[in-house]
Amino acid sequence: MRRNLKKKAIVLVSILLVSYLVLGCAQRKGSTSSGVWEIEERIVVGTQEIPEYIREMVIANRVIEEVDNDYLRDNIDKFFYEYDDNKGEIPFNDLLGNERTSKTSVTVAEAIEDVNVLFSLFKFGYAGYQYFGGDKVFLAAKDRIIDNLNEVNEESIGRQAFARIILNEMCFIQDGHVSLKAGGRFKQFFKEHNMLFSDKYQFTKYESNFYTLINGEKFYLTSVDGKAPGEKMNLSINEAGEFVYFISLFASGLGWTHNVTLTLESGSTSKNIEIELKRMQDKHEDFTRQYELMKISGVHVLDINCMHGIPGADHDLVQFTQDAKELSEEEVIIIDLRGNEGGSDGYAREWMNNFTGRKLSWGSFAATLNSSTAYKGKSNIGKSNRISNRQDHKDALIRIENRIGDEKTPKWDFYIRDEALETVDNDTFVIVLIDSSVMSAGESFVQFLRQLNNVVFVGSNTNGVDIIGNTSDHFLPNSLIQLRVGTTMFHNPLRKSREGIGFEPDFWVSPTHSLERVIKMIKKYDVNGFKLDR
Repeated sequence: MRRNLKKKAIVLVSILLVSYLVLGCAQRKGSTSSGVWEIEERIVVGTQEIPEYIREMVIANRVIEEVDNDYLRDNIDKFFYEYDDNKGEIPFNDLLGNERTSKTSVTVAEAIEDVNVLFSLFKFGYAGYQYFGGDKVFLAAKDRIIDNLNEVNEESIGRQAFARIILNEMCFIQDGHVSLKAGGRFKQFFKEHNMLFSDKYQFTKYESNFYTLINGEKFYLTSVDGKAPGEKMNLSINEAGEFVYFISLFASGLGWTHNVTLTLESGSTSKNIEIELKRMQDKHEDFTRQYELMKISGVHVLDINCMHGIPGADHDLVQFTQDAKELSEEEVIIIDLRGNEGGSDGYAREWMNNFTGRKLSWGSFAATLNSSTAYKGKSNIGKSNRISNRQDHKDALIRIENRIGDEKTPKWDFYIRDEALETVDNDTFVIVLIDSSVMSAGESFVQFLRQLNNVVFVGSNTNGVDIIGNTSDHFLPNSLIQLRVGTTMFHNPLRKSREGIGFEPDFWVSPTHSLERVIKMIKKYDVNGFKLDR
């Protein structure tokens, strides 16, 4: 009996020792280990051939837009306000700093006074003033807001109601960084595009038609709400990792649901079926960390939640840029950008340079407004509770305060790089997961990745917030409504704006399921045949 117990003890110790050695050797390389112990394995890619029409579709999504920067230089005043003096600008010391209030309403006279201040802030503190119409459009909106206030039957108006009037009359500002706060959350001026879809019926493409199976019988889709189905068919990936098409609707001003009627035909049989489309949901991210590199089913997954510093974060973005060197040797990787709220696109640029082994050209553009108003707004946001502890903002605040009073007449600093965008060869199959929470510098990373061959995007559209950045905060004197605007335009005005639309994926997949579905896709299809040479 004792001998048997001794043998069992030896076997148990041996198992534990082997497990320790195997798992110990499986820990990922580098100083930013996720702490997850995992047995190393390599993904075994599938053997099913990628349909040619899918390759062609992805290639068609990669149009690189060229612009004439010489024309832009010759016509710069068409896009950026030309200041002759600072007449009408509120002096720096008369502008409010970070303010808090418990008031819920103001008199109509106070609200009109706030409107006059508001439009001074836009003219002298917002980089998009001329781009979105200049004096003609903004002053017309000002008149409409005052007319609305004069129609108020009471002597006072609630802060929320006042903010709604401003938002309603200024929705021509299609810029996601411009927002108002009258208590609660910031409200944006721009209109967002959303995707509504239904996966109740999965469709397969045959030549130019789409069919689905109902009780084993093949039915062809002839119309959606009486119209040809083409625009409402988007490529997706189902639970088995297969390429399919779903019924969908992508537009602005949509609610959470929308019903459509499908007309399906099989021989002489015709069916009209009503289905409900629902809005795609973003994946909720853990914003206590920046970056984690992990392995799932043998595939390296880069989980990147933001592009800025987080106090106490376990994994820094410098390691993120360094990991790119080793990842370029992998057969396939997944970059998970879901929920990436932006920050500095310098990390994304460095990652791209390390991944490709070369310094890439970006064709950059920036136009920064320098004025007393802009400096005051930057000073306010630099002192905000959320970011005041970040060293980069402390340094920026010192630079801002040193320049206060320098700008008698507002002026612009322009940076225009003429390097042409290029398509970059790449042997690693890169899958990028995106959703509508990806914005700002997160979208810059998406734009950079679109220059690579052999990359596909899966999920929903990004947020579309990248036209103007370097935000600043202001407060209206009576209502203390908070205005947030950007002081630098990063969007070349000759390019098509994606604000509120963002970058659309190649495969529309609910972001809550996209990771597990692309893993199944890799195991099913020969991704080596997915190389997208352009």
